[in-house]
Amino acid sequence: MKPTFDVKQMVFLVADPEVEETSDYEPGDVLEMFREGDDLPKGILILPARYEVCGRCDGKGTHWHESLDNGITQEDRERDWDADSWDQLINHGLMDVQCKKCHGQRVVPVPMDTISAPEARKALQIFEEWHREEADYAALCAMERRMGC
Repeated sequence: MKPTFDVKQMVFLVADPEVEETSDYEPGDVLEMFREGDDLPKGILILPARYEVCGRCDGKGTHWHESLDNGITQEDRERDWDADSWDQLINHGLMDVQCKKCHGQRVVPVPMDTISAPEARKALQIFEEWHREEADYAALCAMERRMGC
């Protein structure tokens, strides 16, 4: 189960993969149970969180459109951009889009780095492993796209 963030309580709810019962629940169901004060299913761990400035947009809430990530050649600039349009692009964010990571909020939730409770440490390990697996999968997908798959 994907770790779920509860903005009101500032915690992530993390499912322990060693406990089979957690696979029966959807993240939204667990979040709803937590918010209503119901007992959480066995194997759902609570990981304290904090906010950090978004690394994708550097806390601006917007960033370049992905189509511009590889840059603009001088030939493209001369052909497609007049001086005013270029100034708007470079200095005023003409092609900026809402940040895909923080959705314009300028901050993202991250787990607390200093935790001492054994349950929270285990939740942090599971959380980090889940993110590593997601990053590996994203890298694999990007590699396949580059190969034309």
